[in-house]
Amino acid sequence: MKDITPKRDREAWRGAVIKTRPWSEVVETWADMATAMPRLEPLHQFVRALAASPASSVLFAASLKHGDGPGIAFSDSPDFRSTDSVLEVRYFIGGGHFEFLHRTFSRHDDRKMVQASEAVETLRLYLRYKYGILLEGPVAGANRS
Repeated sequence: MKDITPKRDREAWRGAVIKTRPWSEVVETWADMATAMPRLEPLHQFVRALAASPASSVLFAASLKHGDGPGIAFSDSPDFRSTDSVLEVRYFIGGGHFEFLHRTFSRHDDRKMVQASEAVETLRLYLRYKYGILLEGPVAGANRS
C-alpha cells in the first residue's frame, strides 16, 4: 500500500515565524495607534511599561494587529515561532481587559483574562513563572533595546 500522507518538515509543526522589532519600534507603533484610536491607550501604556523595564533587555517583541485583537507577542528568543513558549498579550477595547496567552508547542497553553488595572501584575507573574525573569529586578546578560 502506498502512503499518500504528505510529509511535513518538523519545522512546519512549530507555527509561523514571528519577526521581532526593537522595543522602541513596538512602543512607537502603539503610540501612533493610540493617537489615532484613544481607546488603545491602555495597551500603549502597558507596552511602554514593559519596554522601560529591565526585562525588555532579554525579551524580543512583535506587535499583533490582526487576529483576536491588538497586542504584542514576546519571547526570550529572537524571531520566534508562534508556538515556541510565546506570551501573547491582547487588549480588548470593548471590555477594557487584557488577555494573556502563553503558547507552547505541546499545546498546554495558559490563558488568563484580567482588567486593565491588573495587567502589569499579571505580566509580572507570567514573566517570573514562564521565563524566570523579574519585571523590575536586575537582569543578567544583555544590553539590547
